[in-house]
Amino acid sequence: MKSNNDPRTEGLQLSFQSEEPMAEPLSLGGFAAWHVELPTDEAFEYSWSDNTLYLALHDIQLDDGEASVEGGPRTTLRDLRGTLTMLPPGHAIKGWSKPARRRNSFTAMTFDPSVVGGELEERFKQASTDAAVYFRSGVLEATMRELAGLLSGSNPDRLHAETLCFLATVELLKEPKLAAFGTLSPKQLRDVTDYIAANLHRQFELAELAGVAGLSRFHFARAFKRSTGRSPHQYVTSRRIDEAKQLLEHGNLRLDAVASRVGFGSVTQLRRTFAKVTGLTLQRFQDR
Repeated sequence: MKSNNDPRTEGLQLSFQSEEPMAEPLSLGGFAAWHVELPTDEAFEYSWSDNTLYLALHDIQLDDGEASVEGGPRTTLRDLRGTLTMLPPGHAIKGWSKPARRRNSFTAMTFDPSVVGGELEERFKQASTDAAVYFRSGVLEATMRELAGLLSGSNPDRLHAETLCFLATVELLKEPKLAAFGTLSPKQLRDVTDYIAANLHRQFELAELAGVAGLSRFHFARAFKRSTGRSPHQYVTSRRIDEAKQLLEHGNLRLDAVASRVGFGSVTQLRRTFAKVTGLTLQRFQDR
């Protein structure tokens, strides 16, 4: 956050057009923690890069946005309520968000194992160091929610806050393998999306797309949604509609030909799906 001088939180950068949300971090002997209330529904950019472990709980809904860990695929998940993000030391994330019009906030803490020392430092050395973006963990979420409630009040008890940071770190390091919350590799995601683009004219099966990524259907479906923010079906439907728009704007095709080219079985199905995805009827889109 640009406005604070705490070395354990200066890795977080928030960029708003108007005012920046104020959040005074608590420095807690190897931990730092803060709570941020986002202003209205103003779009903003953000990034994190630091040599401490970063853990955040989100209470945010987005109208639009995307995030990407350095070297990994992007995610466009919009309902972030109750999700967590963990970044090991040295991992960077950046993105932008357009929050929905509601009360949005996030609570974050950092952990410096070299300062905390002792058992936590030993556990950290043995734990997975994979980044995990927008994952879920009931016990860890409950601890972070308690921390959020504490920090959002006035004059939070420092001992209470430090205890919650300690508990959250222990719970995080007890996760069996944070890689289980992983995403598709950049190559896997590129191979799958290129395959979809080249075959939009026909129907897909989940096993077919999973085979392109070299994964089982079960692992592919979860990893694809974590990578893109959408299920395979939602992504394919979105791509069909995007291609239909291009053909309608720049082509001279009949509607039945457009429907066939983008994988819809009939003009009726094209009309219905187009209206559901875009909020516009085909006629209204063509008359713009």
